[in-house]
Amino acid sequence: MFHEIFFYISAMKKILVIIFLTYYISVSIAQPSIGWQKCLGGSETEWGLAGLQTADGGYLILNSTGSTDGDVLGMHGSSDAWLVRLDSMGNILWKKCYGGTDIDALVSIMPYDQNYFLVGGTSSNDGDVSGNHGNQDAWIIKIDSSGNILWQKCFGGTNVDAFNTILRVFNNSLVVGGYTKSNDGDVSGNHSSPAYDDSWVVNIDTAGNIIWQTCIGGTNEEWAKAICQLPDSGFMFVGQTSSDDGNVSGNHGGTNDAWVFKLNSSGNLIWQKCFGGSMSDLFVTSKQLQNGNLAMIGSTNSTDFDVSGNHGNGDFWLVKIDLTGNLLFQKCLGGSNIDTGEDFFETNDGGFIICGQTVSTDGDVMANYGNTDCWLLKTDSSGIVEWGKNYGGTGHEDFRQTFPTSNNSLIALGHTMSNDFDVSGNHSSFLKLDSWVVKFDSLPLTILKDEMKSLRDYLILSPNPTSGKLKIQNEGLRIESIQVFNLFGEEVLEATATNEIDLIDQPPGIYFIRLQSEGKIHSAKVVRQ
Repeated sequence: MFHEIFFYISAMKKILVIIFLTYYISVSIAQPSIGWQKCLGGSETEWGLAGLQTADGGYLILNSTGSTDGDVLGMHGSSDAWLVRLDSMGNILWKKCYGGTDIDALVSIMPYDQNYFLVGGTSSNDGDVSGNHGNQDAWIIKIDSSGNILWQKCFGGTNVDAFNTILRVFNNSLVVGGYTKSNDGDVSGNHSSPAYDDSWVVNIDTAGNIIWQTCIGGTNEEWAKAICQLPDSGFMFVGQTSSDDGNVSGNHGGTNDAWVFKLNSSGNLIWQKCFGGSMSDLFVTSKQLQNGNLAMIGSTNSTDFDVSGNHGNGDFWLVKIDLTGNLLFQKCLGGSNIDTGEDFFETNDGGFIICGQTVSTDGDVMANYGNTDCWLLKTDSSGIVEWGKNYGGTGHEDFRQTFPTSNNSLIALGHTMSNDFDVSGNHSSFLKLDSWVVKFDSLPLTILKDEMKSLRDYLILSPNPTSGKLKIQNEGLRIESIQVFNLFGEEVLEATATNEIDLIDQPPGIYFIRLQSEGKIHSAKVVRQ
């Protein structure tokens, strides 16, 4: 009997070793390693807020800064928006501060042809800022590819207003979303002014003229955090609400519910829905998936109603819904301490790469350098963690955004208080932050999605790959409009009735063609060599 037990234990040890090695090797291959990292800032505090890849393979990184030294030049006052242009290896090409003598912040950036729109909020009325209605206004600026301001405009009333998100929509106007405490000036219909914020959505033309505006909310607090456009030309917003009246119904209780609402192209509310439990829940971003449904990432402290599987304190919360707001799937990700989801994108296997911050060292989180770490993870389509890794040092870190690059890798950006382990070159002293940009090496097991959201019926285009011009081969197709999107969902070209698409001025990469014909959408993926 002893020998049988001995051989059984020995065999089990071998099996466990094989399982461990298989897991270790697979995880080691899948997890991304840092190609380069860059701290941006000065001796005060910087926050990395948003970014994108430029046509030449470099990057634009949008930050907030309070510094007047280090990498920062030209700061106007209390705090400025700070835009940094990096080359493909993270070297600074140029940097610009935007603002006045008070507090200014731009939190989202969107390309438009060869220019860019940036949105946020401002308390200034000097320097780069004019037309402030009082207190803090929502603020939008348009810049050229060198960072020069083409125009700027303040939106709002005499109370606090801000924009969080911007989208170029199918008619080439802009839809911006955020929050407002005002009920005068540019704002009307606020349900909670002046004590609390309503979600505020504004449709403007490319010169900054308001087409329509609407306040969505109740007598408590609402914020619109992110937007995506739907195939019917409507808009889906996500954010948070603490109301259960006005436009809001179905709140589960607690401090906040995660919140989704849909507007039509004229800004009329079509439907809204609260998601969460009896504690605090919120959504911070949303994306439309390859199959047409929607996914959101945020955070939850709940363990009831719509939420199950919470590991403790706060978890990343991944949610899928259909286009009418029905809950299809939810997954809590994290450990027994505080974990906060910030951003994600879908991969071609239907899974997700997600980023945020974590204080945990258990559950789905494998390790922690100390304090708060950046956490980057990959899940399958069911939310099962395939790999996850902490990045940072012994101070505080957070990834606020992650996005794919043209070479099948990814960028993550946020901020750091550390100057050890994964972090070097921090300009700040103790308890101050630098913006932190991390470029990861290629991900062999993470291939980016190869379909454009919400598209159906495929075009035949040739030649594909192409070095410039494409011919549309579908005979008899009466073309009404053509749009071309890059890998990040940004529109780079638009045309009316034509049988030819010219990509000669676009950089090499993957593009998605969206064609409308007799009210029907057709699509194709093409490769520009």
